[in-house]
Amino acid sequence: MVDGNAGNSTYYIDNQTGKDLSMTFPIQVYRAGGEVKEIDSTIALYRNTRLRFYEDLGYWGANPHPEMALKFIRFYTQENNGRKLVYTMEPVKTAYWTKNIISRDKDGIGTTDYIFVLTPDHLK
Repeated sequence: MVDGNAGNSTYYIDNQTGKDLSMTFPIQVYRAGGEVKEIDSTIALYRNTRLRFYEDLGYWGANPHPEMALKFIRFYTQENNGRKLVYTMEPVKTAYWTKNIISRDKDGIGTTDYIFVLTPDHLK
């Protein structure tokens, strides 16, 4: 029997670079028998938009945060000869994100949104 509650977090990228980008980040996939596989996820990230890209649905007794959930995030522009890496966040640091607490229970466990604002300065 599990005692306690699970925290969950939702992660957003706010693309304020003025450029259409794509992003990749690894996702852990758990299979029957406890095997863990890691796959890369590629997502389009349009200019001047905020994208909800990942939801971490459960850490018993803890609130997940970016450092727990994400190894790295890579951002690319599309060039004539393919995509070009323009920014990498590796390792992911929670301090780079804005934290919005949505709810907490009496033990401090609950739902949190994290937003990373990507600006033109990141692409230099």
